[in-house]
Amino acid sequence: MSDKTQDHTKTPWDGKEGQIYSEGDGKTIVYIPYYDEDNKRDRANAAFICQAVNSHEALVEACQTAVHVIDENVGYLLTGDSMNDTGAYDALFVLRNALALSSGDEL
Repeated sequence: MSDKTQDHTKTPWDGKEGQIYSEGDGKTIVYIPYYDEDNKRDRANAAFICQAVNSHEALVEACQTAVHVIDENVGYLLTGDSMNDTGAYDALFVLRNALALSSGDEL
């Protein structure tokens, strides 16, 4: 993981009344300006922020595992059928791009 993200506040994060906070120490990480508890979209956005942060590590690990499995087995995946070949390489491309985005690295 890059220096840009390795020192972030520990997860899980949660949200309440327009504040995103760490469940570990209860400290507020982000205030959402103009948050309205009665606004369904505001509540959904706060929940989405927490969901994205809390799932980040697992998704990165899943992508890394998939890249490793495809890299290690690419010979078995390549069948001479150009559609299958393209699919394996497309999957690697998408996974590697997602990993680069997750770490804050340039694509």
